[in-house]
Amino acid sequence: MRTQYPRVSESAFPRVSLLCGFLTRSSLLALVLVAGLSASTELRAAAAEAGLGWDPVDDERVTHYEVYWGEASGTYEHTLTATSNVANLPGLVEGQTYYAAVKACSEALDLCSDFSEELVFTADYAEPIAGFNVDKTAGEAPLTVTFANTSEGVIEQCEWALEDGATLSGCTLAYTFDTAGSYSVSLTVTGPGGTATMDRADLIEVTAPPPDSDPGTDPVADLPLEAGDVLVDRDWQWIDFQQTYAEPIVIAKSLSSLDEAPAVVRIDGVESGGFWVRVQNWDELDDSHATEAVGYLVVERGIHQLPDGQWLEADLLDLDGTSERQVDFIAPFAEEPVVISNLMSANDPAAVTTRQRYISKSGLSVQLQGAEANDVPHGAETVAYLAWESSVGEINGVPFVVGATGDEVTDEPQHVSYGTSAGAPPVLLMDMQSRDGRDTANLRWQDKVSVAFDVWVDEEQSRDSEVRHTNETVGYIALFTETTPFDSAPADIIEVGEIEADSTPQRVDFARTFTDPVVIAKAMSANETDPYLVRITDVDATGFSLRLQEWQYLDGVHGTEHVAYMVVERGRHQLPNGAWIEADELTTEATNAFVPATYRSPFLSSPIVLTSLASDNDTWPATVRVRNVGLGGFEIGLRMEEAAKQVHGAETVSYVAWPRSQVEWDGLHIEAGATGDTVTHSRYTVSYAAEAAVPPLIYIGMQSTDGGDTAETRCDRWDGTSLDLWIEEEQSRNTEIIHTTETVGYLVISDLVDLLP
Repeated sequence: MRTQYPRVSESAFPRVSLLCGFLTRSSLLALVLVAGLSASTELRAAAAEAGLGWDPVDDERVTHYEVYWGEASGTYEHTLTATSNVANLPGLVEGQTYYAAVKACSEALDLCSDFSEELVFTADYAEPIAGFNVDKTAGEAPLTVTFANTSEGVIEQCEWALEDGATLSGCTLAYTFDTAGSYSVSLTVTGPGGTATMDRADLIEVTAPPPDSDPGTDPVADLPLEAGDVLVDRDWQWIDFQQTYAEPIVIAKSLSSLDEAPAVVRIDGVESGGFWVRVQNWDELDDSHATEAVGYLVVERGIHQLPDGQWLEADLLDLDGTSERQVDFIAPFAEEPVVISNLMSANDPAAVTTRQRYISKSGLSVQLQGAEANDVPHGAETVAYLAWESSVGEINGVPFVVGATGDEVTDEPQHVSYGTSAGAPPVLLMDMQSRDGRDTANLRWQDKVSVAFDVWVDEEQSRDSEVRHTNETVGYIALFTETTPFDSAPADIIEVGEIEADSTPQRVDFARTFTDPVVIAKAMSANETDPYLVRITDVDATGFSLRLQEWQYLDGVHGTEHVAYMVVERGRHQLPNGAWIEADELTTEATNAFVPATYRSPFLSSPIVLTSLASDNDTWPATVRVRNVGLGGFEIGLRMEEAAKQVHGAETVSYVAWPRSQVEWDGLHIEAGATGDTVTHSRYTVSYAAEAAVPPLIYIGMQSTDGGDTAETRCDRWDGTSLDLWIEEEQSRNTEIIHTTETVGYLVISDLVDLLP
């Protein structure tokens, strides 16, 4: 604020008199300093400001005044124009002496007085604003903390007062707290502008060290611990442990992203032999949620030292929605651990999650976070946490990686690499290590593979639909529970062929014997106009049965069509070009719905997925649809004809996931690719990358489910250079067959000898 000084009375200064039409010398002007220091916080040290005032000149020709000032008498480096008898002089340096004078001038500047008498003044100093930082706020005694003054203004002296009675002098210094406790810190700074103080209550938390810095736990080579992936939805599901625990701690928090609805994982009824788990939508949503994949870990409560020296701590605490809880670790962590926390009870039915911050090697702060629109504090719950030092190692023969991202994960997917791989995708657990964004949120993930995963922050939307989230740090634990080496890829793990088939079942014998064959069969022609499906049954080591099946509303009799089949030994196989393929089976009864399927192979880009129905437990025809094909897996479900009730019995579905590439293998040229999202009910031509003298084997399948009507992919007119394909809808409910755009994957297999140069 500008200080107002008493103005010198007008009678003390003679008025300007006229002389030959010119203004007389400015001794008729008297100058007085009328204001002191005025400066913003940002410019406090370098941009002081002084206000000057003088008696006005009583002459009608005077329209303004020219104000001059500088750091030497009679030498003025600065000037400004004032239209009144007051001016503020900007940009002054605190403590600097200045000299100022004024001229009175006419509008055209052709008439100006001489300089007024010179005024000497010194720019005032700003009052300081106290502030300081510390390099740590928590730790085990003895704890050495460095204090650094960050006060604003000219500071000549710093005095510190600590709650343990210590008083210290110096603007940057270190102090050691030898006793456990909570300590407040006060800083008083003094300068030419005055004195200021900052108090920070309970700033330093010092914990007592374990006796002899050893919790009394020997390194364990066989820690009671297990981990796995489960598929869960809105209904409670019981998970059996593989062993019995005395006090099991269950960690299961982050969901996959098969359903976009924000949700949380709820755990309840934890016993020595298992636990209950389900997915719960946030309160503003209905309680329906698609099946999601969730990784879980079970460990015996307590502190455990691993063979490589790292510490792990698993414990419980009681918490409600009214306060934030400080947790002190017992394990002597050498550095800040990764911490994952979640509810292990469901006492209050409202959706809730845990959020944590201030993680250090001595503890953390954790609280419950409910839906933003819910103003009722959440009831008391049991919260479990797992703290594990960042490390790479092996436990009970299972490789693991414990790490954290930078402060970089937002509401957009962030790609995170484990930095190592042990084969198949790991069981993955993760949690935010910060609470930079205050909106209620969880983590979601996708494309979990053996080397990396994508993760983002998923906000609930009960109060508003805004989902942007600031940067957070994410900690993760990856346990590579499936470490069997990848299968080699000898020539005898795959067999391809072509048959002519109709609606009568026929047996197809393999040319070689398989141990656990996965069979895919795809139609290559449309000789008849009636829609049909290829149905596989009775797969064994020596062959399989196959027939064409029309939809139920048709007569069931179908003429001869060309069908390509592929047999792959079940498992994961590396191709000669280094890429991986995967052949597997699953059982599902999901009709007009989808369930997730997760790869075990390390795909670096999204493969194409070809599927076949490989059983006839339910005689009604059904087709297999997939969607959301990504690096880590896909979603799969059955579709019945539209006029039927969408309830189908459980069936075996075989699938082959093949990377988009070209490879030569066992005398074959194999090309895998996909169209854009462009294929409809109209014919679409695909040209091969390599042309052949004879038509190749063709395997096609939709990679999307953009259209809701039941349909299959059909092709014909295939030769050595291209094929025509389209989407063919069944017509049990109506004759409308217009289908929206879909992405179609294709596999083209030719004998090498048939390729054209």
